[in-house]
Amino acid sequence: MLDALAAFLKLLVYAGALAGAGGAVAAASLRLTSGPMAQAARKLVGTGAGVLAIAAAGGFAVFLLRLGGVDADTVQIALETGPGRAAGLHLAGAAGLIAGVALRRPMVSALAAAPVFAGFAISGHGVAAAPWAGVAAGLHVAATAWWTGSLVLLRAGREGLSPAAFTDLVRRFGRQALVIVGGLVALGLALGLRLLDGNLAVERPYVRFLLVKLAFAASALAIALHNRLVLTPRLDRDATALPRLVRAAGLELGLIAAVAGATALMTTYASPTE
Repeated sequence: MLDALAAFLKLLVYAGALAGAGGAVAAASLRLTSGPMAQAARKLVGTGAGVLAIAAAGGFAVFLLRLGGVDADTVQIALETGPGRAAGLHLAGAAGLIAGVALRRPMVSALAAAPVFAGFAISGHGVAAAPWAGVAAGLHVAATAWWTGSLVLLRAGREGLSPAAFTDLVRRFGRQALVIVGGLVALGLALGLRLLDGNLAVERPYVRFLLVKLAFAASALAIALHNRLVLTPRLDRDATALPRLVRAAGLELGLIAAVAGATALMTTYASPTE
């Protein structure tokens, strides 16, 4: 029961981080700091930060119960572990994200994303394997968050921007995605190879979870490539390209959600060393 609750709360942590921190860094990189798109970004960041704060606090409470109980000694021990420190960073980052929204200071929210991503770097299978793998895991989450936040804001831009402004936004996103999503893929491959350490036996639960995760991720990347190489060049001359691109962005978001779900289950019920 506690394991299932821990996996669910971990999924909510991922969702909150991808929406809140991802929305903040996407709005900053895509220069969505004024007008209706800034309002959409604040709504995304605020909602994500709220989910992150609740899930991080709940996840820490479940972690305490899994350690044996909620008492002063257990809390002290928990705060000295990777999951405990990660929960603290996530709560601090969520507070910073909310402060940036309340103050209408996008840069405050963008800076507050850093401790959110750092929380994933200091806890989990990556850092347990090697310090550099922990850093890679944090950067991997950061790139995924930017991708997620950008896609949500692109869908919002369909209604809030003129066709010309929306096309410009799509092209800015495409140029940045070549680097950021490319880096995400490279980091994911390096991290996966380090965690598996050459043991690719498919009877291992971790490998099976990883294969499911990779299938979802590969599908999202295939759609992203189609958007970049086929639909984006047609925006100026094909009236059907824009609504097709928006629908495709929704499919990408669904697949990213599936990746997050598979990751939550994988990191709760399986280990790369088993």
